[in-house]
Order: sequence, then structure tokens, then C-alpha cells
Amino acid sequence: MPPFATVLGHIQFYRGKGAPWIEVFRPWIVPMVFSGAGAKYLGLQTRWAVLLAVALPVLTEVLAVLLGRWEHRVGATEAHYRLASEVDPYKAESLALLREIRDRLRPR
Repeated sequence: MPPFATVLGHIQFYRGKGAPWIEVFRPWIVPMVFSGAGAKYLGLQTRWAVLLAVALPVLTEVLAVLLGRWEHRVGATEAHYRLASEVDPYKAESLALLREIRDRLRPR
């Protein structure tokens, strides 16, 4: 089993990759949390109302991790980073200069 730090790092990475997908739903999360109070008001038992209020945001974060993992597995992460490096003119120029320096320093 990998060390805890490695596992936590992977979870944070995948969560970060899945977060843009969840941002679409995030404005609805706060009302979902208040759904627990609403459920209690409508007659649901307290434990089920609290469970509902806690479970919805937690499940949303779990969904972010799963979507991030899926995005990474299908290659979208690699394509994103590749495109970002191609589009950024400063990075492209820096890479070109580094390649030129590397070629000059290589023994012939």
C-alpha cells in the first residue's frame, strides 16, 4: 500500500481536476445543505434530516474526485497541459531557448 501522503496527493490532484465539473453545481450546494432543515420542517426524523444535510455536500466532493479521475484516465489532463504549454507564448519561447541551449551543449 502506498504511503498516506501519496494517496492524499492523488486524491487532491483528482479533486482539483474534477472541481471545474462540480463548479456547475456548486451554487446549488448551499441550498442542498439547507435541505436538511427543510426536510426536518417537513417532518423527516432528525437523524435523516442531518444525514441528508451532510451527505449531499460530501457526495458532491466525492463526485469531483471521481470526475477528476475519469478526466485523467481518458487523457484530458495530458491534452490540457499540452495545449496550455503550446498556447502560452512565454513558455513556448522558453522551451525553444532551452532546446537551443541543450543542442549547443551536447558534445558532437
